[in-house]
Amino acid sequence: MFARAGHRACSLALRRPFVGLLGPKGLPNLTSFQRSGLLIRALPKTFSLRQLSTTPAPITPASPQLAPLVTHTWIDRLPVKLRPYLLLARVDKPIGTMLLLWPCTWSITMASYVTQVSFPKDDPKKPVHLTATMGYKAGMTHIVRDLERPGSKMHKREVVEAVSIIETPPLMVVGVVGYVETPRGLRTLTTVWAEHLSNELKRRFYKNWYRSKKKAFTRYAKKAAESGGKSTQRELERIKKYCTVVRVLAHTQIGKTGLKQKKAHLMEIQVNGGSIADKVAFAHGLFEKPIDVSSVFEQDEVVDVIAVTRGHGFEGVTARWGTKKLPRKTHKGLRKVACIGAWHPSKVMFSVARAGQNGYHHRTELNKKIYRIGLGSDAANARTDADATDKVITPLGGFPHYGIVKNDYLMLKGSIPGTKKRVITIRKSLMVHTSRRDLEKVQLKFIDTSSKFGHGAFQTKAEKAAFLGTLKKKDQA
Repeated sequence: MFARAGHRACSLALRRPFVGLLGPKGLPNLTSFQRSGLLIRALPKTFSLRQLSTTPAPITPASPQLAPLVTHTWIDRLPVKLRPYLLLARVDKPIGTMLLLWPCTWSITMASYVTQVSFPKDDPKKPVHLTATMGYKAGMTHIVRDLERPGSKMHKREVVEAVSIIETPPLMVVGVVGYVETPRGLRTLTTVWAEHLSNELKRRFYKNWYRSKKKAFTRYAKKAAESGGKSTQRELERIKKYCTVVRVLAHTQIGKTGLKQKKAHLMEIQVNGGSIADKVAFAHGLFEKPIDVSSVFEQDEVVDVIAVTRGHGFEGVTARWGTKKLPRKTHKGLRKVACIGAWHPSKVMFSVARAGQNGYHHRTELNKKIYRIGLGSDAANARTDADATDKVITPLGGFPHYGIVKNDYLMLKGSIPGTKKRVITIRKSLMVHTSRRDLEKVQLKFIDTSSKFGHGAFQTKAEKAAFLGTLKKKDQA
């Protein structure tokens, strides 16, 4: 029925009243169709897609010969190596473009890059400060505290809560980036790098550090040294004059942790507060200096956590989306979706649960309260008023699959995305918090440091030795 209607509409379009709409060789004159304002849906079925385009084109005088229709897009102006990846972003397919951000794709990088992180809104009335830092997930434990919530039945009663431990070695600031506002968003004006950069940062710019010549930034440092710092000052003055957003380039000192990786993680951190000149002076003053986590965040502050979740590989719809299992006698499997859509539209909608990649997604979790900022140099960084002896945050035997926490750490309420050893971005909250839960002052009564690998209940090695006495293996030694 629909095919007959299509042929009938096409035959009507090609009769005498519409002869002027046809160009040479019997092909449709698109210019005439645009001027006439007609919309004939049957033409794409009659003529090939190469000869007919639904995209409007500028009106041009008719030529005696019909030139081939070649559509140039913004992708054609990019390097050849990037085109296969950017062709995924089909502008003429809104659903296909949206699927690039669908929560089913791999994260491109382990650490958060510039376009993946939003920063809090700038307030010039506040003092100049950084808005984020990075650390490495060590593991989880639990704490005991008295709840301070007047009017609640749990007020002044003990609660047990799970907490996550993030080791945060000092960040090293190595550069500053200036952005200007455009109608299409922020655009980088210039980047100023420090004169001396560590090898763990330079490794980030090489795929194979062992076989490379290790000459990254040598010309940049030589130019800055020959000019006596004038080239650096000239770029900083440009940032002060033209830019509206200032961000510092900082990398982690992964060598201070117990991880085997030698390549540092690099990210941009926005500088908020004060004027643009104050921001630039603040950022330039931090060059080649470490930044402790205690200088960015405070006790009882509510923060956001950004990380790549734990990957689970290719999984089915039941594990991936939690769909209901089908009855026992279902043909060809139970862990499936029974109906994946109607006959028409004759396609599978993007909203239908399908099998695919599960996990290893870039995610942001909001409103994580800081319960404690511990110092790595403190031998009692896990002690509370209820403890009789000093103890550190590392449990007996170390955190499973991580080891010993050697540096400053953040204790956050609840769980955070990612596996052990994964880099975590901690950002100041985007929202203004006024609830009692967020403004509550936390006073810890107990932090559990028993073994996380077995069923031990001893908090320290000294406590274990005092209870069990001398072990047999020590007597033999």
